[in-house]
Amino acid sequence: MADLSVLIAGAGPSGLTLAIELARRGIPNRILDRERTRPTTSRAIGTQRRTTEVFRMMGIPASALTPSVRLRGLRLADGTRTLASLRFDASETGVMIMDETDTERVLEQRLSQLGGAVEYGRELTTFRDDGDHLVATVRDANGTEEIACQFLVGADGAHSAVREAAGIG
Repeated sequence: MADLSVLIAGAGPSGLTLAIELARRGIPNRILDRERTRPTTSRAIGTQRRTTEVFRMMGIPASALTPSVRLRGLRLADGTRTLASLRFDASETGVMIMDETDTERVLEQRLSQLGGAVEYGRELTTFRDDGDHLVATVRDANGTEEIACQFLVGADGAHSAVREAAGIG
């Protein structure tokens, strides 16, 4: 039987959120990411009102969500030509503009407060089912390690090693 309940591959917003929620409930988990450090480029910028409500429930205060701005308008353009322009009352839309790198920073800080940490530079390469648990093979600069766990979560993006190893398209 595995000592570790959940192994999470991928430390983007989904993986970090899961790690936080597991830690809040006292469920042992580890979170790995193949990148050596947190990304410096963003893949998303919009955060919905419900997301900020969930952050609050996770113990992340609104004051931690900086730098961010409420969406007041939207301009769709083709080069310099405006195709459409919309204005919003920022208090009504609930959409907050916050770079994904900032979202990940906020989530990682909360995980740290709960005693967790992202293991950067560690890539899940494959796994096997040993009946009552899974064994994941993880590679880093020092070689490989096998990690036994009850559950393995693939939060590792579009080119997921977990999905590939599981044969999921």
